Parts: sequence; structure tokens; C-alpha cells
Amino acid sequence: MYKALTDYITYSSYNLTWFALNFVCCLMPPLCIFALEGSNYFEDRSQTFLPIIYVLWAMHVLCFLV
Repeated sequence: MYKALTDYITYSSYNLTWFALNFVCCLMPPLCIFALEGSNYFEDRSQTFLPIIYVLWAMHVLCFLV
């Protein structure tokens, strides 16, 4: 009974770790894009970070799918 319980906890721990990593990698770039689109902080700048964030997001999603 103890082994079954500890194996389940270990398995759940690995799943939660992968879920957290994939959640951050796949959902943080769109949140940053949304935050940067409405932000007035970067209005006086001549360049934007959005293309870099789009490429980063695409690479994370591709890595997730592979």
C-alpha cells in the first residue's frame, strides 16, 4: 500500500512539473503580447518586442508539439 501511494505521488509530481513548464512556455508569451499591445510604456520607442515574442511563442509551441 505504501509503495502504491508513493509511486502515485512521484508520478503526479512529474506530471505537475511538465504541466507547469508547458503552461509557462505556451501561455506566458501570449499574455506578454497582450500586455505589450495595450501598454503605453513603449510608445516612445522606435522598435517593439512583439516579433521576438511571437517567434519565441512559436518555438515553444513547436517544441511542445514535438
